[in-house]
Amino acid sequence: MRAAAAGALCAIAVAAPAAPAEDLSCSAEVDTPTVSAGSPVTFTLTCRGRVESLDLPKLEFPPSFVIAATSEATTVSVRMGRVERAVVKKAVLVPQEPGEFEIGPFSIAFGDGAVDTEPVSVTVEDAPSQPAPSRPKFDGERFTI
Repeated sequence: MRAAAAGALCAIAVAAPAAPAEDLSCSAEVDTPTVSAGSPVTFTLTCRGRVESLDLPKLEFPPSFVIAATSEATTVSVRMGRVERAVVKKAVLVPQEPGEFEIGPFSIAFGDGAVDTEPVSVTVEDAPSQPAPSRPKFDGERFTI
């Protein structure tokens, strides 16, 4: 009897419909909204909730942004008896040209629907000019070692 009840519960759990989009939240952000050309900025896409059936998009960035590194991680935590999951996708970007740029928005497929992020603005300023290296001045004295 117990085995039949356990089997019925498993069948119900497997046959459960896809979770609504409210069970998933996604956000996009950069660590520094204003950077100098040639300086790195980290872009982060985070999805929390029912992340089991996510289809994360390929991250597309402005053409003048060089992708220096990428990573993806899934975390699971238990808070007050409730399991929380998150998927985090990061990219370290190095913008090459000054200007105003928009990253995203991204659409994350989830079950039968999708969750969209807001676009993220990045301002890239001219790189600070480097002073020319100076040569040490010598007063003409010779050294012997």
